[in-house]
Amino acid sequence: MPFDRKIFRDNDIRGIYPTDLDEGVMYKVGQALATKYKAKRVAVGRDMRVSGPSMQRALVDGFMSMGVRVYDLGMITTPINYFAGSLMKVDLACIVSSSHNPKEYNGLIIAKKNGAATTEAELEDIIRLSRAPTVLPGKRGSEQRKQIMGLWIDHVFGIISPKEIKPMKVVFDTGNGVEAVELEPALERLPQIKAIKMFFEPDGNFPNHIPNPLLSKTLVGLRKRVKKEKADVGFSYDGDGDRVIMVDEKGKAVEGSVMTAYLAKYFLEHRRYSVKPAMLYTSVMSRIVPEKIEEYGGRALKAPVGHSLIKAMMRQKHALFAGEHSGHFYFKDNYYADSALVGTLVLLAAISSDPRPLSEQLKEFRVYAKQEEISVKVQDRDEFIDGMRKALEGGKTTLGKPKKVTGGDGVTFDFEEFWFNLRPSGTEPVVRLNIEAYKADKLEGIVKKILSVVRRLDGDV
Repeated sequence: MPFDRKIFRDNDIRGIYPTDLDEGVMYKVGQALATKYKAKRVAVGRDMRVSGPSMQRALVDGFMSMGVRVYDLGMITTPINYFAGSLMKVDLACIVSSSHNPKEYNGLIIAKKNGAATTEAELEDIIRLSRAPTVLPGKRGSEQRKQIMGLWIDHVFGIISPKEIKPMKVVFDTGNGVEAVELEPALERLPQIKAIKMFFEPDGNFPNHIPNPLLSKTLVGLRKRVKKEKADVGFSYDGDGDRVIMVDEKGKAVEGSVMTAYLAKYFLEHRRYSVKPAMLYTSVMSRIVPEKIEEYGGRALKAPVGHSLIKAMMRQKHALFAGEHSGHFYFKDNYYADSALVGTLVLLAAISSDPRPLSEQLKEFRVYAKQEEISVKVQDRDEFIDGMRKALEGGKTTLGKPKKVTGGDGVTFDFEEFWFNLRPSGTEPVVRLNIEAYKADKLEGIVKKILSVVRRLDGDV
């Protein structure tokens, strides 16, 4: 299969199997990675996707053709993959996965030494090498099965002690993704948690719902189950186990920005720091996040959207914690990487630190009204965003002129009663639209006005 440039995203590889990428592509990618990073030892795992076993096999064969020693980690989460890159003495750790994408997708997420993510520039080199003729060494590599789950669970509970978590009833919905492979052994160490398990069997056909907790429709079953069971809290995960979204005891979803502000408060109130710790947030998150970080004694720093950029900035600033609206939570104690499992345990510890029901604990953070992120299909992402900017700055729309326009991560438009951001997605061929109103009763009308302008500029919502 000829290489299609579109499968190489900002930080990883994703496409429809077998239309955009197949075993032949994965084999060549393995060879290119071995060449680019002069790899001698590599760890390889996969998630639950139906094409995962054959795609992993092709990747391993590609590495081995270049003389690489490969450690097969089996079915794992993406955070375990990054942990392997930090823990094991390997040059690369790779997981065959397409995260939360629909079942027909697959791809590859790559961690370098110490768990660092690949950059866009490095992926350009990998594209070039994948297309070039390969010179094979004289000796073929080897393959060995490696089990690191126990080490990973030990590491996780080194960040949060089971003693910090009180007895409670919790509903977990893994959406037939791969999160259950680490949740099961973690729950064995938390006998005080009465766990109600939803869709724990990994199944790449996703028979119940797409494992993407950022979509409100995927939370419907969890919200009902939390209320039916009279549970204290519920958690929903994405396909590869690096994102988590929470539902309170009333069945109300907790937006990623609120979760970030809530976790920031917990760290700042319950841990001691010699200096004001830096905490990162992104431009598409609610204004409540920087406000609460500063209120409780932290330093709020704005970071660009994207896991590789956030991890790099965390290392540079020695940041304690970072959050994204999508449910990614990053921790310094986790090698600056994100993890849904670590996020879940810290959230359980935060809930345990306050005797009030979760919904009461969250009231101080539910100040503004944020619309669920909207994906806008357009012909040309950059042209569409530029057209919106020109139209608004020229006062040519019903929204009027914005008070401030800020670039850097897409474009953010600030108005008197609301703000919204447009940015090109790093994982899909769409523009992401985030909207927040400063008063809840204004949100619906504001969203309608903005979508009307978006459609007039040929955006398909």
